[in-house]
Amino acid sequence: EKNYTSNERGFYNAIKWQPSSSVYFRAYYDVFTFPAFSYNIKAPTLGNDIFVEIGKKLASAKVYLRLKYEVKKEEIQKKLIRCRAHYEQQINHFTLHYRLETSIYNHQFGWLIFQDIKTSYRGLTTTLRVAYFNTPDFNTAIYAYQPNVLYAFQSLAYADAGSQILLMLGKRLGQHLKCWLQLSHVVYFDKNQVGSGDFQTLGQHRTFANFQLQYLL
Repeated sequence: EKNYTSNERGFYNAIKWQPSSSVYFRAYYDVFTFPAFSYNIKAPTLGNDIFVEIGKKLASAKVYLRLKYEVKKEEIQKKLIRCRAHYEQQINHFTLHYRLETSIYNHQFGWLIFQDIKTSYRGLTTTLRVAYFNTPDFNTAIYAYQPNVLYAFQSLAYADAGSQILLMLGKRLGQHLKCWLQLSHVVYFDKNQVGSGDFQTLGQHRTFANFQLQYLL
């Protein structure tokens, strides 16, 4: 349940079934308890987590549906339900990704929808993402991987209401030289400031830029 196993007892059971080469099913059930008090939690914690995913490969496409249900009882009971529908299709030199995901925390509802367009032409790889999201707060935030420079992993928490446009470029400049550039611009519809502390910016906009240059010996 956490990054470490101290003060945790539980049982985890998973299954993966592939009835054919184009269809798969996987699921797990996790029940856990933290007998001693945890940070900022003045009561024992117990809960369970259920995950189900079914997917299918088509001629030039892939689709999967995912459901995750978690109940956690600390000082109060918390219930979180996440549903995702993802579709990927190959059309000539373009790969299209469509995703719709919802998040329900107790009685709060949030959603995310985005499309990725990926292509490669004459050594230039391009990924374009357009996303819209609306989640009440971080309890219903929806996380999604962000295309990024080589070896960099970034997952953005889509929280509050807004939109995002992301452009990712990769190019081989010669036999020994490669470069990558990521630009991401997020607009929050109902905020006058974004972030906190040293990362706080005034206004509704937040822009990220990453550049990487690799020289191969």
